[in-house]
Amino acid sequence: PVSSAQKRMYVLQQLEDGGVGYNMPAVLELTGPLDRGRLEETFRQLVKRHESLRTSFETGPDGEPVQRIHDSVTFQLDEAESADAFVRPFCLEEAPLFRAALVKESDERHLLLTDMHHIISDGVSVNTLIKEFG
Repeated sequence: PVSSAQKRMYVLQQLEDGGVGYNMPAVLELTGPLDRGRLEETFRQLVKRHESLRTSFETGPDGEPVQRIHDSVTFQLDEAESADAFVRPFCLEEAPLFRAALVKESDERHLLLTDMHHIISDGVSVNTLIKEFG
């Protein structure tokens, strides 16, 4: 079952036809040498560890939204040309409801872009993810 807040977001997301009002984007500037493989593996371990990052949502047989926690999901650290096109709607039926990408500005400077849907996170959970990521 979903919480009352998740139900509200699910219904509103359906009404908005996939808008970005519940996206939670962030940008982190990375300076110095970057081990892209290690960064991607860190994200994969976070997805593996946290059920919320493997959760999708759908309408159940009774017409009510339900959450489905997947045993595993595919996560890939994407490349982006810029931050402009990074924030886009999530499909709530497809996990993960979290994405990350790198913008390479130079060999020693990158922007790490992240975005997740608010239906799977709040301020407390984001702080936990940030702490574990570090």
